[in-house]
Amino acid sequence: RQAEKIVKYDRAGKRVPIRLRSIGRPAVLKKPKRAGIKSDAVSVKTKLNKAMLAPGAAASDISVTLGKRQLDGGSVIWRPSVRSSPHLFVVGIPGQGKTVAVDGIVRDLAAQGVPSVVIDFHGTHAADSPTRAGGAQSLRVNLREGLPFSPFEADLSQVGSQSSSARLNCFGVAEIFGYVCQLGDMQQDLVYQALCRCYELQNGDTAGSSADHRQRNARMPTIEDVRKTLEDLESEQNVSNVVARCRPLLDFGLFNEADDRQVLTGSEIFSRGLVLDLHECRSPMLQVAAGAFLLRHVYKAMFGMPKVDRVCLAIVVDEAHLLAKDATLPRLMKEGRKFGISVILASQGMKDFNPDVIDNSGSRIVFRTNHPASKKISEFLSAPKTDDLKQRVEQLAVGTAYVQTSEMQYSAIVDMQPPLAKRNGAVEPPR
Repeated sequence: RQAEKIVKYDRAGKRVPIRLRSIGRPAVLKKPKRAGIKSDAVSVKTKLNKAMLAPGAAASDISVTLGKRQLDGGSVIWRPSVRSSPHLFVVGIPGQGKTVAVDGIVRDLAAQGVPSVVIDFHGTHAADSPTRAGGAQSLRVNLREGLPFSPFEADLSQVGSQSSSARLNCFGVAEIFGYVCQLGDMQQDLVYQALCRCYELQNGDTAGSSADHRQRNARMPTIEDVRKTLEDLESEQNVSNVVARCRPLLDFGLFNEADDRQVLTGSEIFSRGLVLDLHECRSPMLQVAAGAFLLRHVYKAMFGMPKVDRVCLAIVVDEAHLLAKDATLPRLMKEGRKFGISVILASQGMKDFNPDVIDNSGSRIVFRTNHPASKKISEFLSAPKTDDLKQRVEQLAVGTAYVQTSEMQYSAIVDMQPPLAKRNGAVEPPR
C-alpha cells in the first residue's frame, strides 16, 4: 500500500491537493467542465514513481537499481547524492541476502566509476573484486601480511612532537586500543600517554627548527616503541594489565613495518579503492582492530581531499555490528558527505550502534528480522499507519526486503536484484 498526492479542482477551478490511501488499481479524477476549461485526468498507477519521492528530493547522476517492487514490478533505485544523506544501512538475520545485495551495489558503483573501500570479514569481496569503468581494479590487502600503513602518521611541522596533530592522533589511536582491548579509563589514558611520549622520544625538542625541517626529519613511532614505553609507564604509574590486554595489537604483526614495504597512501585509496580481506585472520580482536584502523586512516586522508559535488568513494562494511562501537564510523558519516563519501553498512542487527550511525543513514534495506529486534527495526521504516511493519518484517522471504531510500516517503517490499545477473546469467545463493 502506497500513498500518492494527486490534484483535484474545486467549483471555482482552484487546485486542491488530496491524498489517496492506497494505489493498486488505476484511479481517475476529473475536474469539472467549465467554459474554456477542458477535462483533465490523472492515472494513479502511472504516477507511482513520482508519488514515492519525498518533498524536495533531488536527482543524482549515480543510480543503483536495487530490485523490483512487489506491488507493481517497478524498479527501485538508490541515488546516493551529496545533496542529501548518501549513506545506506542494510540489516537482517544471516542467510537472507545482505551480502549478495551489498555485492551488487558495489559492482553497480564500480561500473559508474566509484571505487569502494570494503572491510571484508568473510573474504566474499576479496575473492572477486569488481573492475571499475576504465579497467582499474581495487587494491587488495590481506591482513596476514599486515596493514600497509602506520597508525602513527601525523603532521609534526607545527611544533614537532608537541603538535596538536600528533596529540589528536595519539588520542584517536588510544580510543581504538580502548574499545578493541576493553580497557578502562585509566588504562586507555596510559596508552595515550605512552603514544605521546613515543613522539617525544623519537623527535626530541624541535621548537627551534623550521616547519619543513621538522616534518622532513620527523620519525614516527613503531609498534615496538609503543610496547616498550607502555611497559615503562605501567611500572612508573602502577597501572596494571595494560600491556597484557593490548598484546594482540602489539605482538601479532597487525602492521607491516618492514623497511621495504609499499606504504598505502590516502590518495591511492580514494582513486582506486581497497578490499581489506580479514577472513584468514583467526583472531576476532585483530579483525576488529584492522577495520577500525583502516577507517581512521581513510578519515584522516579525507581532509586532504577536495570537496566534491558527487559521490566519489563508498566505504562498505559487511558484518558492521562488529564495529558498532567504533568512534570513527559516526564521524565519517557526519563529515564525509561533503568529500563525496558514501558509507554502506550491513549488519545482523542495530543493537549497540552509535545513534548517529542510524540517524545519518538516509536509505535503509531491511531483510527478515525476528522478534524482538523486529520491533526496533520496524521503527526504522515509514509506512501508512494501517501497515503492521513488525509482523511483515518477520515474514519476509529470502531475497526480499523492505527498502526505503532517501527519496521515498514510504518503504516498499522489494524483490532484490541478484548482483551477478549481468555476468553470464550466473546467480549466487543469498548469504
